[in-house]
Amino acid sequence: MWWFSLLVCALSGYITTKKINQQMPIVGELIAVLSDRYVEIHSDTVLRGQIINSTLWFNCLLEMRVKTESRTKQAMWLNKNAVTESDWRRLIREMNTQ
Repeated sequence: MWWFSLLVCALSGYITTKKINQQMPIVGELIAVLSDRYVEIHSDTVLRGQIINSTLWFNCLLEMRVKTESRTKQAMWLNKNAVTESDWRRLIREMNTQ
Protein backbone atom coordinates (compact mmCIF):
# COMPACT_ATOMS: atom_id res chain seq x y z
CA MET A 1 0.00 0.00 0.00
CA TRP A 2 3.00 2.31 0.41
CA TRP A 3 3.41 2.42 -3.35
CA PHE A 4 -0.11 3.86 -3.70
CA SER A 5 0.78 6.72 -1.32
CA LEU A 6 3.95 7.38 -3.30
CA LEU A 7 2.00 7.41 -6.56
CA VAL A 8 -0.60 9.85 -5.15
CA CYS A 9 2.14 12.19 -3.86
CA ALA A 10 3.99 12.14 -7.17
CA LEU A 11 0.82 12.77 -9.15
CA SER A 12 -0.21 15.59 -6.82
CA GLY A 13 3.23 17.20 -7.18
CA TYR A 14 3.07 16.96 -10.95
CA ILE A 15 -0.41 18.53 -11.13
CA THR A 16 0.60 21.35 -8.76
CA THR A 17 3.71 22.10 -10.81
CA LYS A 18 1.67 22.23 -14.03
CA LYS A 19 -0.85 24.58 -12.40
CA ILE A 20 1.87 26.93 -11.13
CA ASN A 21 3.58 26.98 -14.54
CA GLN A 22 0.30 27.95 -16.21
CA GLN A 23 -0.12 30.89 -13.81
CA MET A 24 3.49 32.09 -14.01
CA PRO A 25 4.33 34.24 -17.02
CA ILE A 26 7.56 33.31 -18.80
CA VAL A 27 8.39 36.80 -20.04
CA GLY A 28 6.74 40.13 -19.47
CA GLU A 29 6.65 43.34 -17.54
CA LEU A 30 5.45 43.87 -13.99
CA ILE A 31 4.10 47.26 -12.96
CA ALA A 32 3.21 47.58 -9.28
CA VAL A 33 1.93 50.45 -7.19
CA LEU A 34 2.40 48.84 -3.82
CA SER A 35 0.86 51.65 -1.79
CA ASP A 36 -2.46 51.04 -3.58
CA ARG A 37 -1.88 47.27 -3.88
CA TYR A 38 -2.30 47.62 -7.65
CA VAL A 39 -0.46 45.31 -10.02
CA GLU A 40 -0.33 45.07 -13.78
CA ILE A 41 1.34 42.21 -15.61
CA HIS A 42 1.96 42.34 -19.35
CA SER A 43 2.91 38.96 -20.81
CA ASP A 44 1.01 36.58 -23.10
CA THR A 45 -2.12 38.01 -21.52
CA VAL A 46 -2.62 41.24 -19.60
CA LEU A 47 -3.62 40.99 -15.95
CA ARG A 48 -4.38 44.12 -13.97
CA GLY A 49 -6.14 44.73 -10.69
CA GLN A 50 -5.98 44.98 -6.92
CA ILE A 51 -3.96 42.48 -4.92
CA ILE A 52 -6.34 40.73 -2.53
CA ASN A 53 -3.72 38.69 -0.68
CA SER A 54 -0.32 37.18 -1.19
CA THR A 55 1.56 34.14 0.05
CA LEU A 56 5.31 33.57 0.05
CA TRP A 57 6.24 29.95 -0.68
CA PHE A 58 9.70 28.62 0.25
CA ASN A 59 11.15 32.16 0.16
CA CYS A 60 11.40 31.97 -3.64
CA LEU A 61 7.82 32.02 -5.01
CA LEU A 62 5.26 34.74 -4.39
CA GLU A 63 1.64 33.91 -5.07
CA MET A 64 -0.57 36.96 -5.57
CA ARG A 65 -4.36 36.75 -5.71
CA VAL A 66 -5.62 39.60 -7.90
CA LYS A 67 -9.15 40.93 -8.28
CA THR A 68 -9.33 42.12 -11.88
CA GLU A 69 -11.30 45.03 -13.28
CA SER A 70 -14.04 42.61 -14.34
CA ARG A 71 -14.32 41.46 -10.68
CA THR A 72 -12.88 38.01 -11.31
CA LYS A 73 -10.18 36.59 -9.07
CA GLN A 74 -6.98 35.22 -10.57
CA ALA A 75 -3.73 33.91 -9.18
CA MET A 76 -0.32 35.02 -10.41
CA TRP A 77 3.00 33.54 -9.35
CA LEU A 78 6.27 35.46 -9.32
CA ASN A 79 9.67 33.76 -9.08
CA LYS A 80 12.44 35.35 -7.04
CA ASN A 81 14.83 35.12 -10.01
CA ALA A 82 12.46 37.19 -12.18
CA VAL A 83 13.27 40.47 -10.43
CA THR A 84 16.36 42.04 -8.90
CA GLU A 85 17.23 41.25 -5.30
CA SER A 86 16.39 44.75 -4.04
CA ASP A 87 13.02 44.75 -5.84
CA TRP A 88 12.24 41.30 -4.43
CA ARG A 89 13.00 42.42 -0.87
CA ARG A 90 10.88 45.54 -1.28
CA LEU A 91 8.00 43.55 -2.76
CA ILE A 92 8.04 41.03 0.08
CA ARG A 93 8.32 43.76 2.68
CA GLU A 94 5.35 45.67 1.23
CA MET A 95 3.24 42.54 0.93
CA ASN A 96 3.88 41.66 4.58
CA THR A 97 3.04 45.12 5.94
CA GLN A 98 -0.32 45.47 4.25
